[in-house]
Amino acid sequence: MAQHRRSFSFRNLSFAAYVVVCLVGLVWPGYAWWGARFEPVVLGIPFSLTWVIGWVALTFLALLAYDLTRPRERE
Repeated sequence: MAQHRRSFSFRNLSFAAYVVVCLVGLVWPGYAWWGARFEPVVLGIPFSLTWVIGWVALTFLALLAYDLTRPRERE
């Protein structure tokens, strides 16, 4: 039987670290400490909504970078 070894590359570990940081930023304690306020107003929206929108935008960029750095198969 062939053993399947999983390779934990820098790419995978850094994305996993980002997921943990994102989780802390969007739930307790990160949101409670930094994001749960109404002031200042950013572009007419409360800071708490801007906080969540910012994390969604950062997650999009992180997923884009994760996809663009994947190893391509040769044809």
